[in-house]
Amino acid sequence: MDAAFKEAMALYSELSAKNPAWKKVYEDYSKFRADSNLWFRFCEAAFDDFMQAQKL
Repeated sequence: MDAAFKEAMALYSELSAKNPAWKKVYEDYSKFRADSNLWFRFCEAAFDDFMQAQKL
């Protein structure tokens, strides 16, 4: 997973250098993804932890 993430980031950087439209969309998406990740860690992760602890 780490290697795939690293390669994806390299590809996105390469695309950003070549394509201004991609760069703009990706920058906006990256900000949204970072905010969403914080929210997910706060809300959804706690719910997932709770559900995994239940004896279903």
